[in-house]
Amino acid sequence: MAFEWDEHQRELLVKWLRRRAGRVEAQVPVGGATMFLDALVEHPLRSGFFDFLPDWSAIENKAPADSFGIRDLLRFLGKLCLGLESRWGGRCFESKAAGVVIAAKVTREVRDWPQKPTLVRAGILRLGCRPAIFLVLADELPLREPNLPIILHYASHNRVKELVRVVLNQQLTRYLMPLYMYRREALREVASEKEIEMVRKAIDIKSAIEDLGLARVIEEVGLDRVIEEVGLDRVIAEIGRDRLCQALGPEWILEQAAEIMRRRGNGAARTE
Repeated sequence: MAFEWDEHQRELLVKWLRRRAGRVEAQVPVGGATMFLDALVEHPLRSGFFDFLPDWSAIENKAPADSFGIRDLLRFLGKLCLGLESRWGGRCFESKAAGVVIAAKVTREVRDWPQKPTLVRAGILRLGCRPAIFLVLADELPLREPNLPIILHYASHNRVKELVRVVLNQQLTRYLMPLYMYRREALREVASEKEIEMVRKAIDIKSAIEDLGLARVIEEVGLDRVIEEVGLDRVIAEIGRDRLCQALGPEWILEQAAEIMRRRGNGAARTE
């Protein structure tokens, strides 16, 4: 199954913004049950990466491989206006509201509509329309804090390769786990086998479980590593025996168990 970038990005936004806003909602319906805003933020703190957000912001995500085009913009503007109308009666709230698009890149038509945008700071533009729309262009953000999480989860493949070099050169270990989990292809193209093995060993299993869920972490780093870090009792207690078998499949579990027994046998043989 393909990785669901939209769902992943929504979860990240909610996690980031809940620490810095009065209210955050994800997958907010507007104009019926067929259209949704990816995230809705009210009364954010004026600090960190999102210090430019007004009192009310609707956020639209775009997967790293996709460009945000003029049709995407017009559709988002329509959803934004519907959201304003349904919540606050429309135009009276426009001055305190904005839309925010987070994408790797946008097309030239978007940049020029309805007029040349205003530069907020490197990688962030404001379009000259009402309500205001901010474009966060992950490929154009400088490779420094607090931009790095946005680049990691939204930028194109080539830009993430540049991020990998920065993370490895500056030993920014907190980014190793998400790079390995989400942008592994870029990591493998840049890092040596020795560095990739270092990344695997540096993954914070407990944080990864909170971020990805237990089943996905087991799939990524191995059942034996997860059991070693958090204990078999927690693995079973958290998702249950039946769900563990259903999620991973009995054949996979038996293969992993056989591998663990093989390693233990080899270790015992070496000690004799």
